[in-house]
Amino acid sequence: MKSLETSRRLAQTISAVEHQPIITHTELDGPSDFESLYVQRNFVREGDEQIVDAADLNPSTAPFRMVVMGHPGAGKSTFVQHFRKTVSGLESAIPVVELACRHYVKSFWDKSIVKHAVESINAEHSIEISTEQFENMLLLGRVCLVFDGLDEITEQAKRAQMISRIESLVGQYPVCSVLVTSRLMGYERAPLTNSIFDHVRLDQFDDEQFDEYCTRWFGKKGRADLIDSFIHDSESVHDLRYNPLMLSLLCALYREHGSLPTDRRDVYAKCADLLFRRWDSHRQIEHSGAIPKYAERLMQEIANWVYTSTSVQDGIEEQQLVRVLAHSLIDRDGFDSVDAERDAKSFVEFCAGRAWLLASFGTNSRGQRMFRFTHRTFLEYFAAESFARRAESQEKICDEIQSVFDRDPTSVVPELLIQAYDFHRDGGGPAVFKQILRSNARNILLLRLMEGIGMSSQLRSQAFQSIVWGWLEHPNSISALEFEITLSLNEQARAQLVREFLAEEAGPQRDSVRAIFLDGWAGLMLSGSFFRFQEYWAPIFSSVAHSMVSRGAELESQTTVNWTISLGLRPKQHTWNGWDAVACVSIYDVVPGLVWWTIEARLGRMEELPDNPVQVDAIQEAHRKIVDGSRIPVPLLVELRSILLRNGTEYLQWDRPSSFATHALDTILLELVQYLIFAMHEAQQDVEPFVRMMKPSLSGGDLGAALTWRDFKVGLKRRPARKVERAAREVMQRQPAWLRDWCDGRRSLVLWDDEVR
Repeated sequence: MKSLETSRRLAQTISAVEHQPIITHTELDGPSDFESLYVQRNFVREGDEQIVDAADLNPSTAPFRMVVMGHPGAGKSTFVQHFRKTVSGLESAIPVVELACRHYVKSFWDKSIVKHAVESINAEHSIEISTEQFENMLLLGRVCLVFDGLDEITEQAKRAQMISRIESLVGQYPVCSVLVTSRLMGYERAPLTNSIFDHVRLDQFDDEQFDEYCTRWFGKKGRADLIDSFIHDSESVHDLRYNPLMLSLLCALYREHGSLPTDRRDVYAKCADLLFRRWDSHRQIEHSGAIPKYAERLMQEIANWVYTSTSVQDGIEEQQLVRVLAHSLIDRDGFDSVDAERDAKSFVEFCAGRAWLLASFGTNSRGQRMFRFTHRTFLEYFAAESFARRAESQEKICDEIQSVFDRDPTSVVPELLIQAYDFHRDGGGPAVFKQILRSNARNILLLRLMEGIGMSSQLRSQAFQSIVWGWLEHPNSISALEFEITLSLNEQARAQLVREFLAEEAGPQRDSVRAIFLDGWAGLMLSGSFFRFQEYWAPIFSSVAHSMVSRGAELESQTTVNWTISLGLRPKQHTWNGWDAVACVSIYDVVPGLVWWTIEARLGRMEELPDNPVQVDAIQEAHRKIVDGSRIPVPLLVELRSILLRNGTEYLQWDRPSSFATHALDTILLELVQYLIFAMHEAQQDVEPFVRMMKPSLSGGDLGAALTWRDFKVGLKRRPARKVERAAREVMQRQPAWLRDWCDGRRSLVLWDDEVR
């Protein structure tokens, strides 16, 4: 009983704590603004890609063990703060106790997790809890533990031991809920056991969350008039604006300047400036020491040291940091040793008190404070500035760009380097780009580098020729990321690309290039992720498709054919396999085909049938091929299922529209949606979400019973109960013969890997 009272008291204390302003809520006036800005998040479960509502995590109703993974700035720490406060404040009063993995490993490794948790609670909340009381709370499930930042344990042996300790604790206290957070990158090198922990991903904001955050942020600042223009203008940095960290900074920049920088380096520079210089002045916070005029260069020195030295990437000891900064002030600014050490200490103290760029995160075994960059984005920005400022020649920049890209193709350092060099050297950017172009660099690197610097149309044309030649030589080499970077090029580059390769004036000899672009665009459209590109590119690609089809140019890609038919265009000499109108392979992997999008529009969204004879004919032809025995490959089905669940298909309306059965196409669509569920079931996929969405008005009864009957007929299950058998036969009576045959085990709908020749 005492443990229950202690648990409730601790929960009340934790829920009453006001959040301190954090980096993603920059410029707001106080802690109370945290919840008013917080945007509800969903997780994506690893493996099946199903959506998990973060708001459903409740240790009192369903104890859980979960690993939340995400990229830097995705909002893991923000979620933990929100989760901790809201769950602790529920009527069930289960306290959420957060333990920082790095802090535990560095300073309390000789203690058990339970002992460390008790000491942390007593120190942080001034509540005296004994180890015995806390163990009782764990046994009863009256506490939820959060292990924040597993990835921050960079020593592999220690991390493996930490995982072992967490899993041992979970085994010892089976009804205690446990949440672990980690960066996505590198997690797979030392993961928690899948059979013990669910793994979910915290992705960046989607369009709806982005809109909600912008509305809340500008509304909170009394500048709702800027919402629409910011949403439009931030398209220029669309890959940054969905990251919650960067979005908050972009909002602050936009409010201050009424516009956004056009290149990545300038965006980071302005964001760093906002964090580093202006945050405190906006908040009227007095510094314990003046920020020296050379502070930005000192930050570059630190970043360059951290970026190039693996020994300090885990954290920099305060004494080391002061020593390095003092040496820099002596060597580069002529300080005497006493003044240099004084100002270096002042700078470090400033950083310790303002945890926005370089922050103190605890102490080591010697009692020395440890520092690290709060976000790798800014480490990379300052490191690139330092390297570009020091570079003796453009060859050094080229070598570093190529070296960084080879080590980590996802790093933004290459773009930052060329843009920083262009900023510090007149004409430096184009000179570096020309040299990298001559080195036969990969297409994706060229596209990334050309986006943020100005260059002559002649140099840009040479780059386009090289990129296009690579695509033609290796047609399957273009990735979705590469294609989207191409679509995202600056206005001058896009216009030149259209003139030289896509416009009709470029001549029919460009048709092979146009076909590659159409394949990419069709994949993007069918994936359902085209919205941010639609305004500029949709008219262009529609025009290209009309031109090529009217000239009888061959369009071999099934993805392109699916999309062009949706435009009412009938490609030359095309025949269906049948299933390729349901799902097809694109540069975006598997995407739903024409048939699926028509099914979803008609039965899921209650829309009218398409007024497009070409589309209707294509669906009817695909249906005939499937009825005649064309079987869909299993890998396609597996991928399609994941995509449909990720797109939230199961949450649509799903019913018969009021005008249902006024056209024969309705019957075909109804057959095909059941066909798809049956095929996924035969491919041994979980179809429960799709069975649930099929109301009796659509399925004609209990579709699950029909699946059970099929399993019995093919020898996978025992004969079902008579009630189930009757329900199955009721469904089958309403089905066409070909689907009845499948339910009776006399037909297969799928093609297994070992059957493909």
